[in-house]
Amino acid sequence: MLISYRACPECRQTSDYICPSRYWVDTKEEKEKLLSNYKLELKKKECKYFNKGDGECPFGNKCFYRHEGK
Repeated sequence: MLISYRACPECRQTSDYICPSRYWVDTKEEKEKLLSNYKLELKKKECKYFNKGDGECPFGNKCFYRHEGK
């Protein structure tokens, strides 16, 4: 049986999400800034599961996309 999980390629710490980046960041401050900017950009996009209130997002309050009604 193969168990699949998401983990950092360097430290192998388990993560619930992956933040794509063209650049490698080393410091905690750089990582926090990268994640903050990434989440801000995702909030601009509508959640395809929530579907403007007609659907239900399986990620609930952990979803980074916008949950906005009609």
